[in-house]
Amino acid sequence: MTLAGQEIQANLRRFVKRWTSYAGSEKAEAQTFLNELFACYGTDRQAAGVHFEENQPRPDGGRGFLDALWPGHCLIEMKRPAEAARLPAHRQQPLDYWRDSADAASDRPAVDYVVLCAFARFEIWEPGRFPRDPRAIVDLAQLPDRYDTLLFLGGQRPGSSTLAPAALRNPPNILLRWASFGSASSQNAMPTRMPAFAPPGGASVVQGEKCVTPSLPSIATWPLGDR
Repeated sequence: MTLAGQEIQANLRRFVKRWTSYAGSEKAEAQTFLNELFACYGTDRQAAGVHFEENQPRPDGGRGFLDALWPGHCLIEMKRPAEAARLPAHRQQPLDYWRDSADAASDRPAVDYVVLCAFARFEIWEPGRFPRDPRAIVDLAQLPDRYDTLLFLGGQRPGSSTLAPAALRNPPNILLRWASFGSASSQNAMPTRMPAFAPPGGASVVQGEKCVTPSLPSIATWPLGDR
């Protein structure tokens, strides 16, 4: 069942309240935690075909056990809450599971997303596209506001901007000067110098909730020294 963003956020607020003080072991509560997390996104874990403790053959002949595998979607490796600050030390294990989740003989591709989770913190990976670093690191308390980083748990695909680093999710708005220049209070005010950045062809920019087309000065009005 696909849920709207507000429903997911409301579910996650209750989820965070329930789990924020958990400090026990991984084994004791990992499956309960994941069942409830999937449910926050409208997914019945069993009905969707998500497997716990999936027996994973290794190329070296060994075997591993994935904490959760949703074939074609994601895999999740859990750690105890005390490991939240040390998740980078555990990255190799889920990335090895990700690589080994592909099987050319049966035409089974690797999953798209990998989650390394210590209850209080999540690392979200797209190793097929970005194998060196997680796409997002989210603390449990941040999850309602950043719910879209885990939209794939509801069978949806996060937008690329959702999983981008913070500097790219919130770029400096270099068009703000043009929004103010195109406002009603400054329509008749000609700048003494062209701004450093100009949208090509008088492109529209967003001012609040309105789309504004800046009134660019003609070259005839520029000071002679700037021509």
